[in-house]
Amino acid sequence: MFQDASRGDAKPTLSGPVDVLVKTKWCGANAAVLGHHFGLALLDVDAFGDGTEGGAAIPEGPRTVLIKKEASQGLGISIKGGRENRMPILISRIFKGMAAELSGLLFVGDAILSVSGVDLRDASHDDAVRVLKNTKENVTMEVLHMPEVRPFFQKAMLLSEVGWHTPTFLSPGPEEPNDALSPGSEMKWTPLYLACLTKDSNFIEDYTNIELHSPNRKHSILFRVSSPNAEKWLTAIANAIEATIHDAMSKVNSQGLPFHVKKMGWASQLMDKSSSYSSETSFDSGMSDNAGYSSTFLVQTDADLLMWDFAPWSPKDWTTPRERIHLIQSRIICNDEQIMGGQPNLKKPSKIIIRFGSEHGVGSCTFSLSTRLEHASWLKSLVQGTLAASRQLGVFRVECTWKSQDCCLAIYVDKGFCLTDRQGRELWMQPYQNLCSSNDDGAKLLWLQFRGCSEDEEFILQINPKVVVFIIHNFLSAKLQMLGKAT
Repeated sequence: MFQDASRGDAKPTLSGPVDVLVKTKWCGANAAVLGHHFGLALLDVDAFGDGTEGGAAIPEGPRTVLIKKEASQGLGISIKGGRENRMPILISRIFKGMAAELSGLLFVGDAILSVSGVDLRDASHDDAVRVLKNTKENVTMEVLHMPEVRPFFQKAMLLSEVGWHTPTFLSPGPEEPNDALSPGSEMKWTPLYLACLTKDSNFIEDYTNIELHSPNRKHSILFRVSSPNAEKWLTAIANAIEATIHDAMSKVNSQGLPFHVKKMGWASQLMDKSSSYSSETSFDSGMSDNAGYSSTFLVQTDADLLMWDFAPWSPKDWTTPRERIHLIQSRIICNDEQIMGGQPNLKKPSKIIIRFGSEHGVGSCTFSLSTRLEHASWLKSLVQGTLAASRQLGVFRVECTWKSQDCCLAIYVDKGFCLTDRQGRELWMQPYQNLCSSNDDGAKLLWLQFRGCSEDEEFILQINPKVVVFIIHNFLSAKLQMLGKAT
């Protein structure tokens, strides 16, 4: 079970001072990681002024204002307080583009004394809401500005623009607002469930910028911490997110989807501006310079690697990935740029390159992970996944033409190659140890050279030969693994 961030007695994993970017300005704040939530409480909002347009002075003493609005619309304000709270009715927020904001006559921190002749000095919160909802086109209001409460409301107003809220994971319904404020404090909690964590790669001597993205990648929190404390913050947040990934994976696997999730999480994908496919025998290493990185949500199943630009949230999302790579048709390559000339180079991330055969030829995807531990974990999982997919498939059959005959070439993970005619009669069989080499034209032709044969066996395939070549490679690897276990 996850720790509830709204509980005042819960102890944060980590807390301390940070600077958070609010409306293009850095603002001092207290931050905390609690359960699967990230909390922020603004400290100093002086940089934002008093919030009045152009810094205009707010008149002192009671004042009467006339607000004109559409009969079917509200004033565009939120209120706090009331008799039950031993507070006056206070304007806590003014919404842009609505009557109160357009008039320029009302301000956050104004106490509402009366509305259209109805006295609200001793009104409850519900009474005040009822009166405000029943106003006509012309609303006469008597108000008194209380500057001492303005900083609190201004902080809440600024915090409303930071962070995000999410619906229940795997629910089909729309998002519901949930701006969680901890009781008795000014801290707003943002859920870290399947959030994306990134660190600014640019070196800054005193500060490290840390960015959190919502699961749908539509919202973000950018904050900075002193560089000596950066690793503590990154670790605490990463651990909180990792716990949600394990929880989400368990929930997904209980949904009855047509696949079983083995591993999932965020990675940085190299987005090549040119085509990611190579033709014929060219080697696409995924190391092109004309590229940038983009966060990608990876999901490894029993048979595939699935990719999204966001964390899949609804049941429908989980059935519509952006891209699907069949593990049986893939080869996993580790390009460790952190080791250069035998020396560690921590500024260079390790990369995992996935080359795969498809109807378009050879494709390539390149990923980097945020830590060495994640890199090693994904590398091991993907390599084991290709071997497990090979063992599970057992045999791959492809329709082909051989010596002008319509045939079927069967490739077995344990026995090797078997060619049969259309009636299923075996024409020949070759074990893996007889295979000397393979070649293809990247379009339809596949050549296999076997020991004892005077010439290559040529096949005209119904699919791109790159698919077959990658499957042969994985079957050979799986065969070697099975022989190793048997000895």
